[in-house]
Amino acid sequence: MKDMQFVRMGNSYYLPSYLRYELMKRVRDACNVHGITFAVCREGFDMNTAKTCDGSHLIPVRQGRGDILL
Repeated sequence: MKDMQFVRMGNSYYLPSYLRYELMKRVRDACNVHGITFAVCREGFDMNTAKTCDGSHLIPVRQGRGDILL
């Protein structure tokens, strides 16, 4: 960890953007293989495959008869 370079944003430290992108891309590709939707809310990367970035589209909502997804 000593050799890693971090970027400070406010009171937090992050990996550089290119490393975060590569990590998220690997996760997205694994999700695609398994048929799972993927989204990142705050990264600003154009790689979302889900309807929402927070997973709220996966929560069943009752409207009249039966459950539907948002």
